Amino acid sequence: MNLSPPSEAELAEIIQREEWFAEATRARIEDAMDQFRTAIDAFDDHRLRIAAKVVSLTARMAETIALPESVARGRTLTQIRDAATQLRHDLIRAERVFIRRDVRMLLPTPEELSLCEGPLEKLCTALHERYKNTTEPDTRQCVSILESLITRCRCGQNNPTDRRT
Repeated sequence: MNLSPPSEAELAEIIQREEWFAEATRARIEDAMDQFRTAIDAFDDHRLRIAAKVVSLTARMAETIALPESVARGRTLTQIRDAATQLRHDLIRAERVFIRRDVRMLLPTPEELSLCEGPLEKLCTALHERYKNTTEPDTRQCVSILESLITRCRCGQNNPTDRRT
């Protein structure tokens, strides 16, 4: 008979098999999912406001690039480029904060997710899929469009005969 106290790993395994531990984990995950839903909604709202500005800047750039070469045209392209650069910076910064503060801290680990069932499991899965299938790729696409817009503004300033949009 071994009378020595259990190791930390053995003790953790014993505790994790207890029903109160599983209940506490599920309650914590449920709270985290509520927080994550609020956070992803806020980030998506921010991202969509930036996307609307990108559409406006793209239209403005297309109109401007079609104009004959002039100081005003160059100035407008510089303004568009600067605005696109600022939006790109803002979106990347907001995404980094969202990932660091919300994605990494609030989404459950696979081990925690295994304790979830029913509606909580569906909520976790739905929010994770929303992040992976919509929020993350749409953010990458918006950053890519901004980078393209910045490049096209630079090309339009350097090559006034470039009429591509």
